[in-house]
Order: sequence, then structure tokens, then C-alpha cells
Amino acid sequence: TVSMLRAIIPDIEGFRIANRKLYYRRANGLYVSHIDGSQAVQIEAQPTRALTIDVADNRLYWAVADSVRYMPLVGADNNRFTTVPTTLNTLQGVKKITIRNK
Repeated sequence: TVSMLRAIIPDIEGFRIANRKLYYRRANGLYVSHIDGSQAVQIEAQPTRALTIDVADNRLYWAVADSVRYMPLVGADNNRFTTVPTTLNTLQGVKKITIRNK
């Protein structure tokens, strides 16, 4: 539960679970760890505004101040990954996005 995660990681802002890994946001970036919070590794050093996982394409997606980024889900037991995050879309110059539901 969120309260149990807050006992392990007090400043957790949001999380997702996939492939027996915990992906979570903190004020100083994006991390991956084992489900119990051990062996945490920072994926992104920038503050992360959104986080989602697409199991179908085996990717982790997140948004930072100026772009949307992605990388394959981590599968290694030591949370080390061989790929670096890839920028999917740059948000530079976007002023406002409005979605209307009719």
C-alpha cells in the first residue's frame, strides 16, 4: 500500500510496479528498486512530473520539464540497465494543451 511504501521511502510522490520492480518518483528524480525498496538506482536526475508503464511494449515512460522520455523496463536483479533513457518528444515551445470532452 502507499502507507507501507511511505514507511520505506518517506518522500515518495508516485509509483508503478512492473516486472517485480518498483518505479517511483521523488522530488529529486526517478528511481527503480526491488519491491521492498532495496537496491534503489536513480534513472532520471530531473524532477519527474508523470510516470507510466506500458507492459505491452515493455517500456517505462515519464515526463520531465521539457520532454517525455522512455526506456525498457528493468529486468536485472541488481537494477542495472544497459540502455540510457531516450527522448520521445520535446515539449519546448508548447504553451498549453487543452482536451475537451464533448
